[in-house]
Amino acid sequence: ALDLAARAELASRIAARPADYAAQRALAGSLAPCVQGDALVPRPLRLRLFLMQHGGQWHILPGGLARVEAEDGTTLAKDVWVPHQENSRIAGPGAQRQPPLAIRRAAGDLPSRVADNLFWLGRHAERLEGAARLMRAALCRLDRGPLLPHEMVELTTLAQCLHHAGLIAAEERPSGAGTGPLRDELLRGVQPGGAVVEQLGQVGRLVETVRDRLTTDLYATFTQPLRGLLAQAATVRGLDALEALLAEVLRYTAGLAGVAAENMVRAGGYTFLDLGRRVERAQSIAFQLHFALAQAPARVEAGLRLALELCDSVITYRSRYLGVLQPAPALDLVLADPGNPRGLGFQLRAIHGLLAGLGDAALAATAAALVAEVEAMPPAILASPEQAAATTALAPAIGRVEAEVASLSDALTRRYFALLPAAQALGGQIEAAPALAHSP
Repeated sequence: ALDLAARAELASRIAARPADYAAQRALAGSLAPCVQGDALVPRPLRLRLFLMQHGGQWHILPGGLARVEAEDGTTLAKDVWVPHQENSRIAGPGAQRQPPLAIRRAAGDLPSRVADNLFWLGRHAERLEGAARLMRAALCRLDRGPLLPHEMVELTTLAQCLHHAGLIAAEERPSGAGTGPLRDELLRGVQPGGAVVEQLGQVGRLVETVRDRLTTDLYATFTQPLRGLLAQAATVRGLDALEALLAEVLRYTAGLAGVAAENMVRAGGYTFLDLGRRVERAQSIAFQLHFALAQAPARVEAGLRLALELCDSVITYRSRYLGVLQPAPALDLVLADPGNPRGLGFQLRAIHGLLAGLGDAALAATAAALVAEVEAMPPAILASPEQAAATTALAPAIGRVEAEVASLSDALTRRYFALLPAAQALGGQIEAAPALAHSP
């Protein structure tokens, strides 16, 4: 800092020869690497730009003056030149040569835990959809007021399905005494700790475990609507609000299936996600058809009508057969039709194809046997002189299909997800540790 006398003396010199002086604000320089000996060290750098007036306009010159301050206070100045980009070639270090990679389309390594989580993500997403469909079918009948005898048969069957799926308690099946307890059970399903809320939580938890395997769009499709559904469930107090929530759940699960089908490469991750969906849907369809057909022959029409509804096949059946409801064509549509994505046979064929794609001949053969078993059911009904009686007699066989699909799921879990110790010889017998299928 200058004292008053020094300032006055400097001002007089500037006034006498102003061209010899330039004013510049003191600025902190940015740091740039500079060569010092055989190393690079950070030094403050300032860049001064120049303008030229020509024809009444100012033009910025390409380049300027760079000044670098050394530790001893001296300043090094260098001109900065900016060549025209189109006429310049910037040469950097050449890219490191790499051997060419062979093209491959097989899936990369998929850790067993990731495959396990994707499998159960598919199962819980499908289980959530199945719960919403069953509950909505029951609500539609509860809203009709006094029920006719065939409607009471349908509602009783739905209650059995709901109980089998763990959505209502066993003692709350409807009866002639009224449907009030069933209404209360359905509402409890969307309250904290209820079955629907638990399934939403399971889907959310499993999505986070496989976050790095999902695209941004797929992850957002899983998570963003999920938070809205949980918030909506917390506000449900009556049957109308419950029905609106279930409709949103079905739209959510349909969105998941669509985005997964369009965004996931058909490789290991998609295989196990879709396997989970197909296994869960096959089991759901099997137990629903089992209860729907387990009627007296005189009431089999109500069971068939409900079976078509639960498999979302009413419109397709009407377009094929108009209003004539008979066992053989109805069962062909929900059991064996290869083009019905809500049919049991469709799920079993998909499971067979996915297992064959994994190269698992043994499990694929098991699935193929189930496909053949289900495909043989409608022709047997058609050949029977008493189709109604033959249809009700088919219920136990369909129940066994559910158990066989569950066994197939257990075998798949042991094969791909469970870490089993090697078999050991104990006391002259070969024993191995048991492995149980589980839901993460």
